[in-house]
This record gives sequence, C-alpha cells and structure tokens, in this order.
Amino acid sequence: MHRATRLLTFMSLWYFCQANLEGPFLFFGPKSLEKYRRPALKSLDQDDLMKIYGEQAAIVIFNNQDSMPLSSGNFPRLRKMLEGQTTLVLPQDFLDVHPDYISNETQVLTLQGPWSERDAQMTETFARLQDIYGPGRVLGVLGNYDI
Repeated sequence: MHRATRLLTFMSLWYFCQANLEGPFLFFGPKSLEKYRRPALKSLDQDDLMKIYGEQAAIVIFNNQDSMPLSSGNFPRLRKMLEGQTTLVLPQDFLDVHPDYISNETQVLTLQGPWSERDAQMTETFARLQDIYGPGRVLGVLGNYDI
C-alpha cells in the first residue's frame, strides 16, 4: 500500500508539473527545426511535435516560473547563445504532446530567482547537454508557468 501511495503521489506531481507549461514557446537548437518553420501565428500539430522530439538526442524544457512575460532584455546570455542556433517560435498556448512521451532524455528545469540566475541556468544547462550529446543534437524549449 505504501508503494502505491508513493506512485500516486509521484504521478500527481508529474502531471501537475507537465500540465502547467504554457506558451508561447521558443524552441531552439538543431538545424532540423528549419523544416518546421510556419507562417506567423500558425501552430504545430501533434504529428510535427512528435517528429521534432523524436529527432533529438536530448530535450531540455525551461519552465519560466513567473507571471511577468519573458523579455530578451532579461536574458542577455541566452540571446547571445541563440545567435548561433536555429529557433522556432510557437504561438500556441499548450503543447499537444509533451516531450516526455517521446524521449527518455528529457529534462525539465524550473527557472526561479533573479533574471540573471535564470539566464545562467538556461545557458549553462544547454551548453552542458551539448557537450554530452553533441552540437545540434539538443532541443531547448522555453515556456512559461503562469502563477
């Protein structure tokens, strides 16, 4: 019974953490994202999301936990890092398919603290994963958690 309670608690926490990631989303990293570019304000469907996730060696989701909208002025290191990356902006409010369903190599990092710390968390984590899996083999996803 104790094991079942722990499993239920874990599943509830997992669902809570996954369900609250909201858009718009910034996908960045691999050049393969270029083939998924869409006209402004057009969302990606479930099949395309599954293809994007399946093409990656690793995925890191940055969950910005703040009610203030994201601004490039708050993330100078990320902005500089993105100059060498392919980016894709998705206007949708939610992702139809979460990367955890497709890739076992998915990490979720909740960003908290001052903007400078969040900026460092994102750039250092993404760089570390690229060192492990190789350049162009890691997908970064930046979303927001509206509190």
